[in-house]
Amino acid sequence: MAGAAGPPRRLGVRPAKVGPVTPAGPDRCARCGRALNADDAFGLTGLGEGERAGFCRLEHVVAWVMRGATWDRAGSSATRPAEPPERCSECEAAPASLVLVHHRLGRAVADGFCSLEHLRAWSAAGGRWRR
Repeated sequence: MAGAAGPPRRLGVRPAKVGPVTPAGPDRCARCGRALNADDAFGLTGLGEGERAGFCRLEHVVAWVMRGATWDRAGSSATRPAEPPERCSECEAAPASLVLVHHRLGRAVADGFCSLEHLRAWSAAGGRWRR
C-alpha cells in the first residue's frame, strides 16, 4: 500500500484577486476598477459635494462598503435624480441621504438609503430582486 498522498490537488482553481484591477475613476467601478457600461451600471451619490461612486455589479456595492467606502470626488459627472427617493429602501422609515441609481437599457431606477449599512444590507439581500 502506498503512503499518504497529501491533500488532493484542485486543477484550474486560482485564488481570487484582492483589490482593484485598475484605479477607480469617474467611469470605473469603485470596487474592481472595470470600465462602467452606461447601459448596465449602478451610480451612488451622497450628500457631500461631488460624492459619487460607480459599480458594474450590485455585489460590488457590498464589498465597497465593507472595505471602507471611499468616494470618487474628482471629475464627478454623476448627479442626484430630479426627484430622489424620500425614504430608505431598507428600513422605509428614515429619510434617504444616499441615492443608488441602476442604469439599465436607457432607464434609471433610483433607491434611497439612510446609511451605508442599510445600503450594504439591501444590496447583500439582492436589492430589488430579494426574495
